[in-house]
Amino acid sequence: GVKRVPCMLLQVNSYDPWDRQRIMGYGQINIPLTPGYTEHTVHTWRPALTQVGRMRSFFVGGTPELRDLTFSGVPTSQTSPLSRYGFSSESSGAVKLRFHCLVQGPKPAAPKDNKHVRDALKSGVQAVADATHAGFKSREAVLMRARNNKQDGDKRTESRTRSSE
Repeated sequence: GVKRVPCMLLQVNSYDPWDRQRIMGYGQINIPLTPGYTEHTVHTWRPALTQVGRMRSFFVGGTPELRDLTFSGVPTSQTSPLSRYGFSSESSGAVKLRFHCLVQGPKPAAPKDNKHVRDALKSGVQAVADATHAGFKSREAVLMRARNNKQDGDKRTESRTRSSE
């Protein structure tokens, strides 16, 4: 069969000062299949408006919207040129996307001598545990100081009220 690539369909909305929603554009991007961080720019488009449509959008609000969001992208099974004859559109800007991808799959084969990997992993885990423990200790110390300061303040207030009586 045809291998399908996951894609993301975008619909960019905005609100004007009178709280009316507008569709600013549509776009599509194939989601990267490689692990790691990547940045992509998606160029968006929107249905073109006639002069009357522009005036209506300005005075009344709203913009034309697609009935089916899948129309905004190119079908993954498309092999011949895509024709949207009679449909006019205009460019509406770009959206910058940042992907942090993880790939899930079968467990990779372990190297024969992975003692150094185990040692590195243990030292990393130990460093995280030490940092977490130190954070808890400093948090407890801050809470104890706050409690002591509150108790000292309460005692001072009591002694002031007794001396004024």
